[in-house]
Amino acid sequence: MIRESKEAKSVSGVQIEVDSSQIVFGLPPYMSPKMWALLVGDKTERAVKKDLQTGVIARYQPVPGGRVYVNVAKEMQKAEQAPDY
Repeated sequence: MIRESKEAKSVSGVQIEVDSSQIVFGLPPYMSPKMWALLVGDKTERAVKKDLQTGVIARYQPVPGGRVYVNVAKEMQKAEQAPDY
């Protein structure tokens, strides 16, 4: 059972120190709408869920009828391909 705390939560990725001068940082390939909302900071969990339903945010659903996650890898690709204004 997971306990919820009233402390402020933050999303973190994985940090791996390769040698004394290099640090590699990575995000998981998918995450819950709640964690995505915390990561981006400008949307609520409810807004993220709505965007997942309408296709604004790329989704990952491992099992038909199961939980829907944000496809972080696809969202990163979309950001890379976005035009510079």
